[in-house]
Order: sequence, then C-alpha cells, then structure tokens
Amino acid sequence: MRTQGVVLKTEAGDITVNLGPPWFPRQQDFMVKQGDTLEVTGSKVTRDDQTWLLATLVKNGEQTLKVRDENSKPLWRRHEPGGAGPEAWARGVWALAAEATEPSGQ
Repeated sequence: MRTQGVVLKTEAGDITVNLGPPWFPRQQDFMVKQGDTLEVTGSKVTRDDQTWLLATLVKNGEQTLKVRDENSKPLWRRHEPGGAGPEAWARGVWALAAEATEPSGQ
C-alpha cells in the first residue's frame, strides 16, 4: 500500500511521518505545505533500515488529523472493504513539534 508522509525537521534530525494512504488526509480536508509547523503524536518504528513515525494525531494550526485509534489501529481501515487493519507495530509514544518539508509519497 502506498502511504502519504511528510518529513519533519526536528532538533534530533529528520523523520518521516506516516499519515496513511494519500486519500486519507485529503478525505479529512487536512492539508500540509512546506514550512508548516506540525505537532505530531505517534509511534516511532524502524522498518527496512528506515525510521518512521506512525502518526496517531497531527495538528497543523487549527487543523487536526486523527490517524489511528487508542489501540494504534489505522482509522483509514474503517473505510476499506473487509479490513480491520494490522496490529500496531509499536507502543512507544513520541510527541514532536517541528517544521514540515515537502510531502512525500512513500
């Protein structure tokens, strides 16, 4: 599955934030542009030697995008036929506030 992500520049270094499939943020009318300051809560994971932040909640000014439920299950799965979603990959919760760079399709 193709996912939508943004790269956050933080004091600790850059990290890619997974926002789910590209249609999910658009369906929620959630927009991010280069230079926006985001607050992100999620789970940090490493997969295929790449570190990601699987977003649970993303705030961009007055906009809020809820990506995962309280059990870390993807909310977009509720919109897909037959999918309850995979189990959460990680339980460590991180909170970041950082500046977004160009969105990337991962």
